[in-house]
Amino acid sequence: MLRIIEGNILEQIRQMPNMYLGERSLSYMYHFISGYSMHRDQPQKLLPADFHEWVAYRLHYLEPTSGYRNMILNRFPNEAEAFNRFFELLDDHHSRSPKTVAKIRAHPIDPDIFRMVPGSEERIRVKVAAEVTVVVYTDDPGFFVVHDDVSAEHPRKLEFRPSLSWLEVPYKPQPEYLTVLDQPEFSRLVRESEVFEQNWQKQREVWAGETSK
Repeated sequence: MLRIIEGNILEQIRQMPNMYLGERSLSYMYHFISGYSMHRDQPQKLLPADFHEWVAYRLHYLEPTSGYRNMILNRFPNEAEAFNRFFELLDDHHSRSPKTVAKIRAHPIDPDIFRMVPGSEERIRVKVAAEVTVVVYTDDPGFFVVHDDVSAEHPRKLEFRPSLSWLEVPYKPQPEYLTVLDQPEFSRLVRESEVFEQNWQKQREVWAGETSK
């Protein structure tokens, strides 16, 4: 069957889900994509590299670690509806157009960002990008940080962030490190970040109260 569906595989699944999946189901498609990619000697990238990040951005999650399937199903528990929503998000990704909001230089003091050396307790400092660009695609809360430093380990080359406060190590959105290129959009991000921090503080207080009981 794999040889039959070479080409735009996802589009064929969208048009004929019963043929390839048995029914219109996001979970069935997720497993199909995983199995298809593992089958190939050189796996074809069926999804954009930042699709998990994109789904987190569009569905208003703080971060993408639970993966696109879980995030979509949490918002749309019906498998058929989640299947449809997946393709809407994929279409949005293909047609998106970036809007550059600002550029932020890394703080000159070495950032306290480390990673563990596998098999030991040693920590080594992570190489960070010297400058990142803040990009938005829609009016959803949050933004993406982008850079072209191939040697940098942090952040990833295209990474979603829900609030400007999540950039403070090592990128400080303060005048001496910041170049604003789109003031209205940057002002929106500042307002949203303030609301985010207020809500985040309230949530931390709730968690603290629950753990003290």
